[in-house]
Amino acid sequence: MKRIFISIVIALTSVIALSAQNIKVTGTVYDENREPLAGVNVLEVGTTNGTITDLDGNYSIEVPSNAKLQFSFIGYRIKQLNAVPAQHILNVIMEPDTVDLGEIFKTTTSSDDEIVIINRDPVRVIIQE
Repeated sequence: MKRIFISIVIALTSVIALSAQNIKVTGTVYDENREPLAGVNVLEVGTTNGTITDLDGNYSIEVPSNAKLQFSFIGYRIKQLNAVPAQHILNVIMEPDTVDLGEIFKTTTSSDDEIVIINRDPVRVIIQE
């Protein structure tokens, strides 16, 4: 009876240990034109474990097999993808995130400054010559 109990405990411990194992995920991050993007943040969601892509858009990160990866870069939409244990290579294509500035009005004041109104919010532009 003790042997059966010990065998079950060892089997359950092995299953738990295997499910919590870390995997190494590598890949390349591309822009919308399939050009490599350097400096993309790659972060394991909910942790501080992260890295950035190199000059060729390549990255490598070690995460738990059930982790979710977040890819972010200025001017692009944030992407979140699951790290798949069977697939250690995860290539990503980022999508541009465009923002409509709305209408822009230019007014002049009595000084040399200009006030530009973007989306009804005034922004002072100092002109220097």
